[in-house]
Amino acid sequence: MTVKYLSEMLRFAFVSPKLVRSILEGNQPPALTTNWLRRHDLPASWAEQDRIVAQL
Repeated sequence: MTVKYLSEMLRFAFVSPKLVRSILEGNQPPALTTNWLRRHDLPASWAEQDRIVAQL
């Protein structure tokens, strides 16, 4: 396990509950993939995360 990998995985801990729920229910935008999340830094604000994902 590398520091880079741990950094990428740690970001998943801060995804908004609304996004987590939509992913678990299979209702996320098709463009919202694990690879997308790994390549893009989401802001800490859950409201801002929701706004960004709504634009996908």
